[in-house]
Amino acid sequence: MRALKIFTLFLIAGTLSGQSIYDPEAQKVIKELRTKYESFSSIEATFDLEITFKQGETDLQEGTLIQQGKSFKMDATTQAIYCDGKSVWMHIKESKEVQITDFDEDAELSSFSPNSILALYDNGEYEFAITNESMKSGVLVQQIEFKPLDDDSEYSKIRLSIDKKKQELVGFELFSEDGTKMSLKIKSLKVDKSYSSNIFVFNKYDNPNVHIEDLRID
Repeated sequence: MRALKIFTLFLIAGTLSGQSIYDPEAQKVIKELRTKYESFSSIEATFDLEITFKQGETDLQEGTLIQQGKSFKMDATTQAIYCDGKSVWMHIKESKEVQITDFDEDAELSSFSPNSILALYDNGEYEFAITNESMKSGVLVQQIEFKPLDDDSEYSKIRLSIDKKKQELVGFELFSEDGTKMSLKIKSLKVDKSYSSNIFVFNKYDNPNVHIEDLRID
């Protein structure tokens, strides 16, 4: 559960106003990527997620993310999140619990797509630069590192990996101040498909044994 929350916090970084210290070339790369991803009507990505904790324990998960407009569904090994643009369902699979909350466009779950990852460059909280470019499994990968300007930040460093030729985000690494490291690899990406609105809503009839706690404000 903790691993997925870290993942969620990273993917949904908002576009706040501010002035960052940045590498102009890195900004150019990210702006081009962001323009590309924002042009898609929908995104479907499969991913592998590896969390390494300070004590050496490793948590391996895999999952799928589907995003269409303000709606999204993220389904991983231990947890799933659904949002139809009005409500958010957080399904904790191991404990068979679901929490329902109102969707808040200004809150952390306001977006859940690769273009939100790329929004880190202009939220005013990080300095960033291209730090490496190398061949990995036949792919020319550019790495851009973000470092927080706030000494009290929960994260010491965030590293994006980008397929330079295809102009696609292929993964990221997040280094927490508590010694936790998270690595996410995007395995596949499909765009501009059309999805039924039903897939962005938790179906209690398909999960009859879960406890549902509705925290929405009437």
